[in-house]
Amino acid sequence: MHDIPRTDEDLAKAVMCEEPEELYLQDARRLIGRVGGQYLQSVVLTPLEILHSSDQQIQLSNAGMSLTQMVQKAAIPQVKGTGIPVSERVRRLFELTDTVLKDTRAYFEEHQPEAVEPDGVAGLLEPVDGESDKERSFRIHTVLATTLVSIKSWPEKFDAVIALADKVQDEADFGPFDGLIAEITRDPKARKEIIGEIGPQGDEVKRLLALYDDEAGENDAPTDPPRAKVFNRFVSRAAAPETRETILSHLLAIVRSTDRFTKEQPAGELAVILKIAGKLKRGGTYLGEGPTAEALERRISRLISDDTIDILLSGAKSHAEKVLRVIELHGEVIGEVAQKYLEDYVAALLDEPKMDAKFAEIPGGPIQQLRMFGRLHKASIACNMAGRRKERFAQEFERMQGELIEAMDFYGKLDKQKTSTSDKALIIVDMIKEGAFAEGPIIAAARKQAYAFMKREDFLTSFLEGCEDGYERTARLKDLETRLVQSGLG
Repeated sequence: MHDIPRTDEDLAKAVMCEEPEELYLQDARRLIGRVGGQYLQSVVLTPLEILHSSDQQIQLSNAGMSLTQMVQKAAIPQVKGTGIPVSERVRRLFELTDTVLKDTRAYFEEHQPEAVEPDGVAGLLEPVDGESDKERSFRIHTVLATTLVSIKSWPEKFDAVIALADKVQDEADFGPFDGLIAEITRDPKARKEIIGEIGPQGDEVKRLLALYDDEAGENDAPTDPPRAKVFNRFVSRAAAPETRETILSHLLAIVRSTDRFTKEQPAGELAVILKIAGKLKRGGTYLGEGPTAEALERRISRLISDDTIDILLSGAKSHAEKVLRVIELHGEVIGEVAQKYLEDYVAALLDEPKMDAKFAEIPGGPIQQLRMFGRLHKASIACNMAGRRKERFAQEFERMQGELIEAMDFYGKLDKQKTSTSDKALIIVDMIKEGAFAEGPIIAAARKQAYAFMKREDFLTSFLEGCEDGYERTARLKDLETRLVQSGLG
């Protein structure tokens, strides 16, 4: 895949063409578009067109400084750090371009390609006897270049390619049109005029990603500009790998920019970043690899700081819920800066004066308090924080839950409740099942107490009370078995 937007220098180093035919490859054409961007924009030409038009090659050659600047822009990074003189690489690149010009001129003099109308596409794509794949590709591209070269606006050039592509019957013949659409829409201005742009930027990333993943059809395009629907239809018609890479290049450019994804408060912005990060992740890496991860990390680190943390945690109903949110957030964010900040923040909250008293202020009564400590302990065990801190946090929550159980005499008061033995047992069973108790001695004690209730003579009688027939009795016993298995008691 060529889906990683690279700097001009990185792209140039990746394209060390030594033979004329290498100039026609996708990365080489992309480099031509970069180093010759100013010239190509001024004459409204794609790299494919200029590579397959002798007249346009002659005009570029006669432009003098334009070609020289293009060659130098490519040559300088290509020899950087190699010890090869820039002059030597410049000489070699001029040799390649001279060969391409000579061969293209000879081809045009012999074959005199003519523009093609949509009705002539089938004939254009028909193989000629004795023609190699390379020769066929060059013939098709010279005709397409001849057809498009006089069109001097990107939208109109797009319309012309689409009109021709609509006549293609075999997906295997889609390549030349895919390459042209990719190069036409690569320019940011052309992209806005043809593909359109919606806001906020996060929505635009999601839209482009859906296009890239072939999850967007014609009706998913914005109504303005009208060509956006046509573009969506083109992309969904066939594989269109080059056009998809152009789409990906645009969306990754947004991801790597400093523009916010939303106009929301930090919590809303962070939620969108994390959602987009999830969509960009494929396997163990991101689309665009390291630079994409770094861009997402920068976005996240800007949102997690002393200036924003209180806003991110607004709405937490207790000190404990605030800590839980931070620990869970630590597992969602990427980047050492944000993760380190959140680790430090949890440590600071646990170091506050009268910390135990603050954690005890959990609304909802004893059971909700125990559930919260269980969630805190479970989140601490599951998080990827630094080993010592992870262990310390888990131990603190286990200690506080144990002390709370003892201080409130949880099991003693539960036993004294005016409710059935089965209800008392199942309160503990369900709490174990949902992870309300810290692993270790605390959950072992809870299981022991649940067994104690279930061993009482009236447990089964009270559990089956009200069953009117054998079917209902069987169903209720099956439900009990399931709950016990799920809680580790079965």
